[in-house]
Amino acid sequence: MPESLNLDERKALLIPTVYIITALLLLGYVLLMIYTRGGLDKENSSIQIDRIRDLKLSVVAPFRDEEKNLPDFLQSIKKQDYNKNDFELLMVDDHSSDGGPGIINRFIAENDLNVRIIKLEKAEASKKKAIEKGIENATGQIIVTTDADTLRNEKWLTSISRHFMSGQTELLIAPVLLTGTSFTQAFQRMEFNALQYITMCFAANHNAVLCNGANLAYKKDLFGRMNGFRSNEGISSGDDVFLLFQLKKENRNAIAFTVDPNAVVRTEALTSIFELLNQKIRWASKSIRIDDVSFILLSLLVICSNIWMICLLPLELKFHTWPVLSFLYLSVKCIFDYMMIKRIEALHHSRISPVVFVLSYLLYPFYLAAVFLLSKFKPATWKGRIVRT
Repeated sequence: MPESLNLDERKALLIPTVYIITALLLLGYVLLMIYTRGGLDKENSSIQIDRIRDLKLSVVAPFRDEEKNLPDFLQSIKKQDYNKNDFELLMVDDHSSDGGPGIINRFIAENDLNVRIIKLEKAEASKKKAIEKGIENATGQIIVTTDADTLRNEKWLTSISRHFMSGQTELLIAPVLLTGTSFTQAFQRMEFNALQYITMCFAANHNAVLCNGANLAYKKDLFGRMNGFRSNEGISSGDDVFLLFQLKKENRNAIAFTVDPNAVVRTEALTSIFELLNQKIRWASKSIRIDDVSFILLSLLVICSNIWMICLLPLELKFHTWPVLSFLYLSVKCIFDYMMIKRIEALHHSRISPVVFVLSYLLYPFYLAAVFLLSKFKPATWKGRIVRT
């Protein structure tokens, strides 16, 4: 804006621009509210479960330095009420340097479950390679991927299996719930609940845009038909979403979701803000490779709507011209965000306090801006490795 313009002239130029941007973002949020309305109620609850034990499941769990989490993880698998002859657990060791492999070997020796430990070769090093290796050795019809730091109840496999009985479902998106009581963990839970809401509602409209490899199931022959991860093998992460979008291009109706509480896996949220930022940088690094139109538009809406919150405050303080529009924008965004989070909380019987929500709501735009900027300059890392993007 030219320096020669006085304050009134600057206002005259800025006001229409601010009105248009705010109105467009407001419209975007309203359309998003309409699009996702009732999405969580669309899951097919009439699936018959009397034949669930006919399916053979292969649970693939990559791990790297998970010594402290493995005992509880293995016990949660041991307690599954699914016929032990109809599922196997493939633990894929991604070059662990702690006592994790020893814990698994002792578990194998002490239990009669079908559990195998598979080691990656020296030249193989990534979660994608671990999943590929696990699938190569899998004997089940359905692959269920999960993480070694997760827990689940005894009906987990039963719940997942029933969604494949119709034969139409090729990939199932299942819920992941974060736990933890610190503010950093509650902040993550709030963000994650919103993402879960978007994930399930878009999938309900046969327009899946997100999924999580910590709780994902798909037919083994689908992985082969899609040539595994060959189309994105140069990217270390993305073992979940790239497969999702490949199937979406072929047959979006073959993607299903579940909000069944029995299908949930739980994992503890990160305790450090630096770990959180690094995780989000890693996620952002793979997002730029996604060409799905719905995903791109949704990402732009989320980023722009939050960055605009930062911009509105100095503009309002400087020019004092649009308090009503600003209040309306912030209110609609706040109400929708709160609605998303509360809906997921109700499903999982969890609770985030209103105080934490308000603080997180105010901090989130700055956090998102930090992730966006850091992703441009800082390489993503995972357990000491630089993630290829």
